[in-house]
Amino acid sequence: MKVIIITILFLAYLPIQGQEVIATGGKTEKIADYSIDWTIGETIISTGISGELFLTQGLHQPRLSVTALDKTPESGINFNVFPNPTSDILHIHSENLQDAIRISLHTLSGKLLMEKAFSTKTMEMSLHQLPSGTYLLKIFGKKEKILSTFKVLKI
Repeated sequence: MKVIIITILFLAYLPIQGQEVIATGGKTEKIADYSIDWTIGETIISTGISGELFLTQGLHQPRLSVTALDKTPESGINFNVFPNPTSDILHIHSENLQDAIRISLHTLSGKLLMEKAFSTKTMEMSLHQLPSGTYLLKIFGKKEKILSTFKVLKI
């Protein structure tokens, strides 16, 4: 009996965590008595249709995890990395890129997996040879200054 009580008490104090949504953006809007939370880049579970109303439900979590981890605002260069999560091709886009940059993909422990340089507004990086997991995409500018870091999920 003591073992059961100790086990129940032990399990009651374990942290409970749900699935994590890795999203590129999102927001909460409130109008009168209604509120809506949304994220971009999450997996769609189901869509309900009633007349002219559409409701798409996915894995929404109250804690939003945005993929841009680190950004250097003084660089003036904005990057979009999509789709995230991805199963193969990752697109990196910058509308205001002026100089050549270097992109590197790392494991969470810091091991360099691949590296590419580009000077066009859009670039593709194939992740098909990598196992599913979470990776860090680092974007370097002049003098090897980190312009931005993204958390990328390979599914």
